Amino acid sequence: MKKFWVYIIMAGTVFLVFSCNHQKQKKSSAQAEHKPVVIVPDTTIYITLNDSVRQTLLERGRKIAVTTQLRLRQELMKAIKQGGTENAVTFCNKRAIEITDSISLAEKVYIKRLAKKYRNPLNDMT
Repeated sequence: MKKFWVYIIMAGTVFLVFSCNHQKQKKSSAQAEHKPVVIVPDTTIYITLNDSVRQTLLERGRKIAVTTQLRLRQELMKAIKQGGTENAVTFCNKRAIEITDSISLAEKVYIKRLAKKYRNPLNDMT
């Protein structure tokens, strides 16, 4: 569970940093030549943050992760009450993605499922 929070916070942090960096590029675009930035999903980008920005991003990531977890838990419990565990499987298969997508759009972040051990090695983030 601890690893889950770390990945959620890291994903939120990276997204926020890219959002903040985009605004800086607009300000300095008159001074420097405009070059498009291409982000490849498997690319690791190392950034340096001061402590206050880092803490702000971590806190926002925690809030988004908690909100997502609570919302999914509430909807899952409703599905179980309505139709038992079979309905819960249907919920996880269809509605869970819709809920995380709506939260990610509202918060302007990318939310991805994380696990300690993946059944499909292609889903592993390492």
